[in-house]
Amino acid sequence: MAVVESLHFKMANQNLENQPLTEDNGNEVPLPTRRERIPLQRLHIEQRQSDSSYATSDLGRQSSISPTSRNLELCVYSMDKCGLQFCLDNGKHTTAGELSKLVQGNMDLPQQASEIFCLWLTSPLLQLQLKPHHKPYKLCKQWCQLLTKFTGAKQEDIEKEEPILCYQRNCFLSVKDEKRITDPAILHRLFDEAKYNILEGRYPVPENDVYYFGALLCFIEHGKFDPNIHQPGFFKDKISEFLPGHMCKNRWSFPGRSPRAMNEQKLLERYQHVSEATHITDHKVEFLKKCWELPYYGSVFFKGQIERPCNSVIMREMPDRPVHVAVNREMVHIVDLEKKAILLGLAYDELSWEYTEPSVDRPNGFPCLWLEFDAEEDNKKVNKLLQIFSKQAVMMDAMIDVCVEDLNRRDINTSGALPSQLMSRQASVKPSLTNRFDRLSLSTFNDEGERISSSAAVKRQFSLSNPFRRPSKYHHAGRDMPHIVRH
Repeated sequence: MAVVESLHFKMANQNLENQPLTEDNGNEVPLPTRRERIPLQRLHIEQRQSDSSYATSDLGRQSSISPTSRNLELCVYSMDKCGLQFCLDNGKHTTAGELSKLVQGNMDLPQQASEIFCLWLTSPLLQLQLKPHHKPYKLCKQWCQLLTKFTGAKQEDIEKEEPILCYQRNCFLSVKDEKRITDPAILHRLFDEAKYNILEGRYPVPENDVYYFGALLCFIEHGKFDPNIHQPGFFKDKISEFLPGHMCKNRWSFPGRSPRAMNEQKLLERYQHVSEATHITDHKVEFLKKCWELPYYGSVFFKGQIERPCNSVIMREMPDRPVHVAVNREMVHIVDLEKKAILLGLAYDELSWEYTEPSVDRPNGFPCLWLEFDAEEDNKKVNKLLQIFSKQAVMMDAMIDVCVEDLNRRDINTSGALPSQLMSRQASVKPSLTNRFDRLSLSTFNDEGERISSSAAVKRQFSLSNPFRRPSKYHHAGRDMPHIVRH
């Protein structure tokens, strides 16, 4: 696989080079549990004068520190809720690539891991994949500026945020390449991240599959199902360790049956079936294989908002719908954060896109990402247009651009098989697309570019300037177009 360099900091360092640096602290502590991603008690990074008795503990290993050097103490977390503490000479200038190699060595991972995992700088408001040359210390000190630039959070919330360094899956690793991995240590670390994304609800899955994922986790945690032990009530107080959080909230149910009890009953049934399955040899790998079937697996999740469709019954203005824009090597998905459901899914050869800055007269408005795609209405081909408001729109645009360029290179390298590849790629994603046009605020155009209808307040002309459809399918000339402003 040709490793594509991450673009997540393409805009991050602009106008930030001369910002002052401050100092934090770092100790080896467990990774906070999900929904408890607190700022590590300001224990992330500290520059200190060491003494001869100080040493770091890296998975049982110790290394002494020179008493005359100034060192940087920091902690790197993995998705298995563990942290590695390091004390680095000249640590302020240590790059993400150098630190990744240290983590890889301390985890006893093979050289292959360097193309599979990398360092991320994350907090609840923003997640960024670092390039090898980035300096984590400096970027940690610039976190407030980055949050101001790429999120719409309030200043008081920004001031409470503190990022942590995480060793995670490289977002440009393709599922095809991931399926070739045979090293158990790498596969099990990929499982840890997939488990996190399932339990956090980042990967929306059908209800039946949710219980299958949960049953696999039950087997991994508690071994084979035992009817004398695993009875109703066994998972009562820890159901959220096996099912996504939104499944564990109070919902409507039959009288006398709480949602938690119903979830537990279904989980126990699937747990028993999984225990009886003879084809599963490694339940962590089985969990991963099931995740590979999800078209949004391995996505980077950007935060945004979209208009709700106009409703003649509801006269008052409705607030925008918060969404995740999930972007991976093959597709773009729009995920409803309230319902944990897919609203739209498009392969790159099914869409055109465009990034726009706020208008000059509304400088405080949000930038926008526009998605244009084909659809059918009354047996006629039409074009749909969706507007996404987000301060992270520039990163979405950069990520999509890199993925499209990579697909173009792959198409050129395998041009002889291009038609069948395109058919295969489209066939693989079509069944998964439960596009919810009724929950999207869309403008509709005919082939001549005339607007037929719109459930959005925007009155934008057709069409976009970044088409990825084949030449026979499009003829686009970019135009200056008005758009709604969000603050």
